[in-house]
Amino acid sequence: MGIEASQRPILVATDRSDPAGEAIRQAAVRAKACGARLVVLHVVLNPTAIHPVFPQLSQGDVNEEIRVGRVIAEQLSEQVAQIAGPDVEAGVEVDFGVPDTAIVRKAEALQAQLLVVASRGATGLRRLLFGSVAERVVRHAHCPVLVVRLAD
Repeated sequence: MGIEASQRPILVATDRSDPAGEAIRQAAVRAKACGARLVVLHVVLNPTAIHPVFPQLSQGDVNEEIRVGRVIAEQLSEQVAQIAGPDVEAGVEVDFGVPDTAIVRKAEALQAQLLVVASRGATGLRRLLFGSVAERVVRHAHCPVLVVRLAD
């Protein structure tokens, strides 16, 4: 049994770039309009690989990731509060892994009514080599996706 649409959150993914700030703004406007909770997700790429035989060797790296995650969450919370304002219930989450996979997984776990992502508009060789996180999210998400771009 699913959650009623108005009770499901709006998820916005951010890489903390200018286009991502616009995505947060547009997601906040939509969350306020429908009374939904806003969840802002930042994914840190490539977490520390844990040594399979001697996991304790990676403990210092893992502790540093946790510290960095907390710093990012604090900074992002301040940014979201400035952008969304006091009228929008908002939460911030930091995850580790492959961005598009983590974003889609979080949207499914939250049963998000809408997923908002920014596109930097990469073209040419850069897009060919790295692809587009937004494009992969659109392809694999199980909910509506709003792709936000800054005006030229």
